[in-house]
Amino acid sequence: MVFIVTILHVFIFGLLIWMGMKEKDKKVMVISQVLIVISLFYAVNYILEWNIPTVGKVLTFIYEPLSNLVFDTDYSYR
Repeated sequence: MVFIVTILHVFIFGLLIWMGMKEKDKKVMVISQVLIVISLFYAVNYILEWNIPTVGKVLTFIYEPLSNLVFDTDYSYR
């Protein structure tokens, strides 16, 4: 299963690079490739049942101290 998911992501990765090179749009190509790599990482995480934090927990970890500072609150959604 991991092999199939990896091959599928590599195929999409290569297709987007090939299409991006034709259009000479480097920013869109780099951003799409980063999103594909993150998607591959979380797909393998789901299959192999790793304990990787979800995107929501990461965003909460980043923005909660700022929110507490600005709004002077002391609650958490973790």
